[in-house]
Amino acid sequence: MPDAKFLEEYQLYRKFEFRLPSYFREMKDVNINMFCPNCKEPRTFRFLHKYKHENKLIIRTGRLPPNRPVVPITPMSPDLRENNIIQFNYICASCENYNRIFSLRVGKDRKFIEKVGQYPPWDINIERDLKEILKNHSENYKKGKICESQSYGIGAFAYYRRIIEDIIGELLEAIQDLLIGEELEKYQKALEGVKKTNNTAEKISLVKDLLPPILKTEQFNPLKTIHDALSKGLHGRTDEECLEDADSIRTSLVFLVDAVLNRRKRQQEYTESMKKIIEKQRKKIERN
Repeated sequence: MPDAKFLEEYQLYRKFEFRLPSYFREMKDVNINMFCPNCKEPRTFRFLHKYKHENKLIIRTGRLPPNRPVVPITPMSPDLRENNIIQFNYICASCENYNRIFSLRVGKDRKFIEKVGQYPPWDINIERDLKEILKNHSENYKKGKICESQSYGIGAFAYYRRIIEDIIGELLEAIQDLLIGEELEKYQKALEGVKKTNNTAEKISLVKDLLPPILKTEQFNPLKTIHDALSKGLHGRTDEECLEDADSIRTSLVFLVDAVLNRRKRQQEYTESMKKIIEKQRKKIERN
């Protein structure tokens, strides 16, 4: 069985290169970690059982549910073939009342596997805070996630790129709020160059190496990740090639929006709240 990352993160029809065994029973079972709506937080999902659908017969392994008829089959030759559909069933190990189901297709020569269905479907909802920050761009973000969920990498890339192009100016301006001293001076100087170009990749290139430590996680630089992805463009590239870059852009975009723009929003809300409190205290003093 491919690792848990495939089941947890891969979109429908995105190929996962993996040498499958010859026999269905040799596919290893693996637990996964995903969000449970009942528990309202990420939980371990325990493997229950798997099915292989072929020629109206079902070969099944795993724990049997009560009163479920099973056709015992003992194949003498390799029974895992191209285009076989395999179903993996999981249940939340905590509440034991929420299931996740994945339908997988065996690829050519058993060299890859891909999802052809899953329940519940890929989540295309937008977090409330992110939606408030993105404002008019929320619709493009949702369209990008829909494309991504169906492995339309070119479409997802295009939607996420459009958002970056529209908000990059505000985003880069807001980053300077996180800098002080000499680092701030260097960044502000680079911003002058940013204002002279309309090319998004060039804008990012001018400041990507001047980010404050708070915006760098270990060896990852979100602006550099976005810059590298945008620099490749779309021309002559496949959905599969664009899909990985779309994923990188979305992940980095969400991180930056939350770390920079959301922080500015919270600062503004705090400032407004404090002004109201001080004004209320001032009026109270005047009355006395």
